[in-house]
Amino acid sequence: MSTIRQYFDTDFDHALRVNIGYPAATIPCVGALLYDAAASSSFLAFYFEDSTLKPEQFEAFVASITYGTTQVTLQGGVRLPSLRWFHGALRVHNTDPFKIEYQFFGDPSWHDLLAVTPSRRMFIYAETSFSSAQVSALQTA
Repeated sequence: MSTIRQYFDTDFDHALRVNIGYPAATIPCVGALLYDAAASSSFLAFYFEDSTLKPEQFEAFVASITYGTTQVTLQGGVRLPSLRWFHGALRVHNTDPFKIEYQFFGDPSWHDLLAVTPSRRMFIYAETSFSSAQVSALQTA
C-alpha cells in the first residue's frame, strides 16, 4: 500500500507539475501547481506531514488562498506530464520565464500550457485522520 506522500507525488501524472512553496502558509506543507491541458485548467495540491493538525488549521489555510493573486514560489522543479497519459506533443523553451507549449494529436496549433485557466480546485493530502463530518466541513470551507 502506498503512503499519503506517495499519492501526493504520483497523482495527476497526466498534468504538468510545478513544485511550489506557499510563503504565507502558517503550517508546513509541500505544494504543487498542476496544469491539466486536456481539461484546460490548473489547480493546487498540498501535502501536510504533521499528523496533529486540527481542522481549524486547514480551514485557515484554505481561507488564506486568494485564487489568481496568492503568491507562490518555485521549489525545485517541474515535472512534465507522463507520455503514457498525455495525448499530444510538448515543446519546452529554456527561457526566463520558462514556456511550455502543447499540441494535441490532430490539432494543428500549439497552445501555452502555463496560460490555461486557473480553477478553484485544491487537493489536500494530509497525515491527519478526520471524521467524515470534519471532512465534510472542510469541503465547504
